[in-house]
Amino acid sequence: MKLKKIKAMSIIVTLVLLITSVPIFAVTAHADTINVDGLFDSGSGLYYVINNGSASVTGYRQEFRDLEIPNNLGGYPVTSIGNEAFLNYTSILRIKIPDTVTSIGANSFCNCQSLTSLTIPDSVIYIGSAAFDGCESLDNITMSNNVRSIGDHAFYNCKLLTSIIVPSGVTSIGNYVFYNCKSLTSATLPNRVTSIGDGAFYNCTSLKSLNIPSDVTSIGEDAFNNCTSLTSIIIPSNVISMGNDAFSLCTSLKDVIIQSSIENIGEDTFGFCTLLTSITIPNSVTNIDDTAFECCSPNLVIYGTTGSYAETYAQQNQISFIDKSKLNTITFNSNGGIAVANQTGVYNETITAPTTPTRDGFTFTGWYKDSDCTTMWDFSKDVVIVDTTLYAGWKCNAFIKGDVDQDEKISLKDATKIQKYLAKLESLSSDQLTAADADEDGKISLKDVTIVQKYLVKMIPNL
Repeated sequence: MKLKKIKAMSIIVTLVLLITSVPIFAVTAHADTINVDGLFDSGSGLYYVINNGSASVTGYRQEFRDLEIPNNLGGYPVTSIGNEAFLNYTSILRIKIPDTVTSIGANSFCNCQSLTSLTIPDSVIYIGSAAFDGCESLDNITMSNNVRSIGDHAFYNCKLLTSIIVPSGVTSIGNYVFYNCKSLTSATLPNRVTSIGDGAFYNCTSLKSLNIPSDVTSIGEDAFNNCTSLTSIIIPSNVISMGNDAFSLCTSLKDVIIQSSIENIGEDTFGFCTLLTSITIPNSVTNIDDTAFECCSPNLVIYGTTGSYAETYAQQNQISFIDKSKLNTITFNSNGGIAVANQTGVYNETITAPTTPTRDGFTFTGWYKDSDCTTMWDFSKDVVIVDTTLYAGWKCNAFIKGDVDQDEKISLKDATKIQKYLAKLESLSSDQLTAADADEDGKISLKDVTIVQKYLVKMIPNL
């Protein structure tokens, strides 16, 4: 009996020692609890850990559609969203990040497939790799200019993202950052960017144009591969390296100007750019791979300097070559206005705007690249590559009833413009609205369309 009592006392002492050896965590007034993910805040449903006097969000107890992260947890300011904090939380639609957060960790919102929009507050300076990878419903994201670093794959496979403005403090576009952002039509890169990583814009099939900043020195492999809407590109003078397949499969690309001191154009750099008809290659280039222009347009012309490697390559590969020092003629079609003299322009340089023409009853609207006067020539930026004709645009000072497009005649185009206006597909100026009001009842309706159509088929003598 005595022996049993001694054993019992021994067990009790052992249990006391075990309990007192467990570290005690501070518990806040709203009864945070401890689990394998760290502390749990019952008010927000968030898990978090404390590091150096700050809270870092590590997870979420359950999936909600709307999540607002508080600016403090357990009495500590929330300064970061930890790695994989919301990985695979597929039900979240909206997240509000507090302005105390400075860091968004790797894979933090990866595969949040229902997330539609997000504003990253001014406090954030770091976005980790794959932070928003696979956010397939994310169509809008706003970042402040305080962001300094964006990790690789950060917006990988964000298929609905339509535009992005990279903050001014970012100096590099990482690998595969915007890979497969198929809806991306516009991307603005800051002047401080010095490198564009491998596959950075791979398969951005809606991207129509991109200004590569002048400080960029390297463009990675596959950087713009399969950007099928890209029509022209200027590679600035500081670029010294360009990876293989950098612009491969850019099937709408027509014009490329390489201003850089690059020495090598590698494998399939412009391969399968089936509409590419013009590329300017500098004297610095000393090697061009046999596949660099594989399956490009048969009408491809290489512009360079006589005696350069570019000329030798063109001759060896039966590609047309033109000395870029050739002077080009710029013809000004005044479209009924006072004649304007032609100019001679130097290849790849801007030209001076001519004297503004005049035309009785019309106001000059500018010089245009096309005869329909839809794309204006910018004399401060646009450069001459080949012989060019520019067309004068005019606005009629007095309207002709029914002449909605103000081209001095009534046609089906005018009826179509009224229909598009009624369908809210096109806006009209006040003068155009006056011309569109064919029945003069003070409003635009299908009746006006019918009157114009009847006039065109001579069912009514005049408008």
